[in-house]
Order: sequence, then C-alpha cells, then structure tokens
Amino acid sequence: RKETKRRNIGGGQLFGDPVWEMLLDLLLAKLEDRRGSVSSACIASGAPMSTALRLVRRLDSEGVLFKIPDEGDRRRHFLMINADVEKALVDHVSEQVSQKRTR
Repeated sequence: RKETKRRNIGGGQLFGDPVWEMLLDLLLAKLEDRRGSVSSACIASGAPMSTALRLVRRLDSEGVLFKIPDEGDRRRHFLMINADVEKALVDHVSEQVSQKRTR
C-alpha cells in the first residue's frame, strides 16, 4: 500500500526505488542547503550509472526534475525537484514519520 501511494506521487511507474532514492537524496541536499549534482543523485539511486543517467534524463523531460548548469563548470549540472513533486514528497515523508511516532 505504501509503495502504491509512493508511486502515485509522481504519476506512476517512474517512482520505483532508484528514482525514490534520487529524490530523497535531492530533498536532503536542499534541506542541508547544498546543491544536488547529477552524479550524486545517480550514485544515491543505487542503479548502474547508465540506468541512473537515463532516469535523470527522463525525469527532466517529464518535468519532475530540472537540470541547472554549474556556472563554474559547464560540464556539470545540478538538479532541482519540481515544486509540486517536492511538496508531495515532503507530505508523504512527513506522513510516514507521523505514523511511526504514533505506533
């Protein structure tokens, strides 16, 4: 049930485990006031690098993530989560934490 609800945050099948791990990594980066890089998100996904890069491209093309070029190094990009997806992600994580506290 939790997995189904989690997948529904992003509209379906995209929100499997590697994407979930990427999004949590990017959310954590934001909460820690640092920028999340493509390479960091790929590593966090736990998927092979080629698979993770494909996921980043797909999430970017579907508007879940936005790639932002690094002004100091044009070869590198940072990632930001779409505000609507971020809110749904925060709400879901908060709900899970609240449920654990009430048990």
